[in-house]
Amino acid sequence: MNFPDIRLLDQEDLVYIAALILHIKKNPNSKSSRFSKNLILITIGAVSIDCFEDSGKLTFSSGYDGLVEDFIENFMELYPHYFSNNNPVFSLVVCSIIDLGL
Repeated sequence: MNFPDIRLLDQEDLVYIAALILHIKKNPNSKSSRFSKNLILITIGAVSIDCFEDSGKLTFSSGYDGLVEDFIENFMELYPHYFSNNNPVFSLVVCSIIDLGL
């Protein structure tokens, strides 16, 4: 599967993905981490937003785990600076994700 060129994403998109990755790394087996993985897949265009039911739940299977892991590894190599606490935009996004309970 070909990923879209993530260089086309703006800074807020990259920071959001980084915050989701950080959440997944800290809580790898939680229900919210599975949801975060699905959000990453949608954000990078690997799956369609059509996977959401009317209830807001995602319906596709967890067969994308390897794809997400590959993306996470590549993303962390490309953007290591987003995983430090000195980025104010990143800190704000992390706080927002925590507030939302993801």
